[in-house]
Amino acid sequence: MWAASVAAPGPPPHPDGQIVTSFSEVADEGCYQIQAQASLGELRLLAAEDVLANIVTTSRWVLGRNLPITRLRCDYPAPPHSELYQAIFSCPVEFDSAATQLFFDARILDEALPQASPRSAAIYAAMCEQRSIS
Repeated sequence: MWAASVAAPGPPPHPDGQIVTSFSEVADEGCYQIQAQASLGELRLLAAEDVLANIVTTSRWVLGRNLPITRLRCDYPAPPHSELYQAIFSCPVEFDSAATQLFFDARILDEALPQASPRSAAIYAAMCEQRSIS
């Protein structure tokens, strides 16, 4: 099951819960944590890299600029293409860590979103209210 703060209708993206993501904020850092289960076998690295890349690209689209990543920890050995991590994430990268975690400067969470739509926000707030999600 995917970790999320709001349950979406329908089944989770993977019924066996082989990839679990979570988010936390501590002090000045935000942290996305990705758990790709060992049962994925040879696809585990691909799954972790896919989620990390999606966090980076989606954040860039939403924020209108790069997510200010401060460090990346990966719970797997350095892959043959590990030199690309620096180019993609622009931060210190640690492999063979206890967990896969992408840290960033949490101050960005307080900034206005350049593509924000007050009308859309009102619509989504009403939907949440109807579904008793707050």
